Amino acid sequence: MKKEELFSISYAAITGISFGLIEALNSAYIKMIIPGEELIANITNARALYAYLHGKFILWPEQTREISILILITIFACVVGKDRKNKAIFFLLILGLWKLFRYIFLFIMIRIPTSLTEKDIVFYCPSPWVAPAYLGICLSLFLCALSTFLYFYRGVDKEGSNKKASEKKKKKKNA
Repeated sequence: MKKEELFSISYAAITGISFGLIEALNSAYIKMIIPGEELIANITNARALYAYLHGKFILWPEQTREISILILITIFACVVGKDRKNKAIFFLLILGLWKLFRYIFLFIMIRIPTSLTEKDIVFYCPSPWVAPAYLGICLSLFLCALSTFLYFYRGVDKEGSNKKASEKKKKKKNA
């Protein structure tokens, strides 16, 4: 692994972890504003939750924050990534770390979720997605694992060059 690539991966990891902290702080504020029992009572069906969050003027700001972070992740991935595949890898890595560290920081700050089966709003866009906390954590771990797999299985040989380009050069030399 080249030094430049190591710095890019480190910057991506720091970015994802930072976004996780930002979202955990927002989630902590929301959980302080709305008592957990009141929120859980409204999570029974998606329409009721949507109406409840919209009525408390929480839905629009949260959706806007989430879209803004997705835009920033996309910009970061486009700037740091060298090609489309590399950009997708960075996007998936940051997205996975963002959501994973949201759970880690939330638990450190306010001990939520209390159990992995506790209901949580995993995403706010396009509409609130409610699921047990373990599904959000598993999705985050999957995205991190997928990005790591794609990074190491992107067709790079031991010298760090693209295998297809190396094969083309060998064919030209032999011809």
